[in-house]
Amino acid sequence: MLSLLWSVFFVHVAIYLVNTIGASTIDNLLWLLYLKVPTSTSKKFREQNRLKREVVQLKRDMNNTSSQDEFAKWAKLRRKHDKTMEEYEAISTFEFRSQLRSTYIGFGVGELAGSRERELTMADSTDKQLSSQKTSFDWGVKIVRWFGTSGLKFFLQFWYSKTPVFHLPEGWLPYYVAWVLSFPRAPMGSVSIQIWSNVCATAITTMAEVVTAVLLQRATTAAAPAAKKTQ
Repeated sequence: MLSLLWSVFFVHVAIYLVNTIGASTIDNLLWLLYLKVPTSTSKKFREQNRLKREVVQLKRDMNNTSSQDEFAKWAKLRRKHDKTMEEYEAISTFEFRSQLRSTYIGFGVGELAGSRERELTMADSTDKQLSSQKTSFDWGVKIVRWFGTSGLKFFLQFWYSKTPVFHLPEGWLPYYVAWVLSFPRAPMGSVSIQIWSNVCATAITTMAEVVTAVLLQRATTAAAPAAKKTQ
């Protein structure tokens, strides 16, 4: 079983990584991974996005094709456009999909030019649906992340407030220093979880800054000869 000392340390490593990388970046990466998982929701979203892109492309092709000079090509694009729209409406669960059907079915040639605004509404509705699902996903991720990092840290500090993380050699430190290290409830002569938690947070941040500075220094040193050669 992982000791209390290392448990606290790894919790602070996780907290530092989340704060450094950014919670929103992690949420977006997890969302992209979730959409790659073969679930009904991710499959539906991928299919919706594919159909939306196809409808927009077909509409663009129709606008670039003359209905008088190239009627056969235009009519073929129109049929494919309507079929794709029906597929989109069939897979969409948005509440006004029936309105989209009445918008696109039965259009005349002259009315297609005015359908741009409605098509943008369709795209917006899909984006809102995807955004709503992603918001729910992000909330779930935030809850799990909090319980796995800050929540776990608070729980450990409360549950093991009287448990020494490790003991110090007897008489090694003055009384007032030993009292501070055992604050608030650990036995005298030991290091409390609260103090050890602060030590871990400070040490991890300091080590990360040192490593970053060393890497930047090496990168600068390696780039200097190359810059001189180009001159």
